[in-house]
Amino acid sequence: ENVYMIPPPGVTNDPSKVCKLVKSLYGLKQASRQWYAKLTSLLVSHAYHQAHSDHSLFTKHNGSSFTLLLVYVDDVILAGNDMTEFTYIKILLDTSFKIKDLGKLKYFLGLEVAHSSSSISLCQRKYCLDLLSDAGLLGAKPVNTPSDASIKLHHDASPPYQDVSAYRRLVGRLLYLTTTRPDITFITQQLSQFLSKPTHSLYCCYPCFSDADWADCKDSRRSISGQCFFLGQSLISWRTKKQLTVARSSSEAEYRALAAATSNPVFHERTKHLDIDCHIVREKMLAGVMKLLPVSSKEQIADFFTKALLPQPFAILSTKLGMVDIYHPPSCGRVLQ
Repeated sequence: ENVYMIPPPGVTNDPSKVCKLVKSLYGLKQASRQWYAKLTSLLVSHAYHQAHSDHSLFTKHNGSSFTLLLVYVDDVILAGNDMTEFTYIKILLDTSFKIKDLGKLKYFLGLEVAHSSSSISLCQRKYCLDLLSDAGLLGAKPVNTPSDASIKLHHDASPPYQDVSAYRRLVGRLLYLTTTRPDITFITQQLSQFLSKPTHSLYCCYPCFSDADWADCKDSRRSISGQCFFLGQSLISWRTKKQLTVARSSSEAEYRALAAATSNPVFHERTKHLDIDCHIVREKMLAGVMKLLPVSSKEQIADFFTKALLPQPFAILSTKLGMVDIYHPPSCGRVLQ
């Protein structure tokens, strides 16, 4: 794309002529793309591979050693176990762009990172406190669960909430908070359904934040799917979403949720609509990709993402998800290890 500029003051030039920009200029909308393209080209030329699921993630493997490089605008995070490569890539980036080494990662985009000899913990305590402060609830009394199990959110006759932008802003911040707080995923999904026309009663429900159901939504009678993925004992991915069509039975709702889980966890949002989900599940089982095992209601971890729970089962499932409390009060101190 060609960009033309008026000569800056003090430059003697023909008034009928303009300057053509040859290189990228800071502040232009094209600048960020040019920077990203140059950085990508540099990393790829030095044996780094760009991830298909996240183009800002670059990886490099050398036998059992690996290096991960995550880019956010002009901030770069390095992780891995190859210290020689760490030194090499830092020198390369500094030679090419002039960088500043900020040391061990402690805080990034609202995420607090705590290091120990055996683990790395992610926490958003400061983010929680800032959110509570902005909502005027910093001194509010903590609760045991994110939402009341006896309350079903739906459009009611209460007056509309006047500041729609404030409602949307808070829901957006809650969505980001689910990065480290899977326990608020369900209630956040419920609140996200009313972004166009929030009511006063819905806004008042907010402060409560701290398998598949069948026809649980009173407005549309569509079911809620919930999935969580573990690598060993570690929770690595989770989501909750209202199904696209109305299920005629609880079995149909369960099959749809299971079909969504069997698709690639990275690309499940892009999976085409499947008319007969049970066939997909059957194919995955025959191919040895998955195995179906009976799970009792008390042991069903996915319930965490499909319904509001009472305090006792909520606490039990929180522990099974690998969430630990390292701060006080508990309403804003849970982390994922």
